[in-house]
Amino acid sequence: MNSVAKQQAGFVACGKPVQRLTTMTQAQVDSYVNAVDFVPLGGTYHDVGMIWGTRMLSTDGIFSNDNAAWGGRGATNKVIVFLTDGDMSPSPYSYGLYGMEYYDGRVTDGDWASANDRQKQYHNARLLAECAKAQDMHIDVWTVSIAPSATAEMTQCATTSDQALFTTSGADLSAAFVRIAKQVARLRLSK
Repeated sequence: MNSVAKQQAGFVACGKPVQRLTTMTQAQVDSYVNAVDFVPLGGTYHDVGMIWGTRMLSTDGIFSNDNAAWGGRGATNKVIVFLTDGDMSPSPYSYGLYGMEYYDGRVTDGDWASANDRQKQYHNARLLAECAKAQDMHIDVWTVSIAPSATAEMTQCATTSDQALFTTSGADLSAAFVRIAKQVARLRLSK
């Protein structure tokens, strides 16, 4: 099985290369999200997405130059809008950020007696630790779940429970982003 076939079968859960914060045209966004390597295959790792979102906005670390304060202005308001298409669904048989859990045991410490049941709990704990870290860094966190409801983790991850949104329709998704945009604009005007 070649690497594309493995990815399409869900055995490789590595994300796309990070896109640095920049203004993108509609064509660039379309090209990014419609690329052949950007398809839902399961293996949803919310913790990995939140780790990278926080890294992208951090004033320390590898992207710190992108987030330096602007001369003559106050601190920049930082917002993560965490969009997910589902529940956390790690697999011990997918190759991802932490290797292949079945062989490497980096998340479950090789505790295979309960690994399949507990792997999701471990990843959710990592997600919530990263959400707390983002909030400690004064990053406002919104979660948007394309699901009938927000999970307890998505609600806890959001800065406030009012910032944990969910939808099952495109129209409601657009309304959620309008709501977020209005709130972010209000933050700018009030500071």
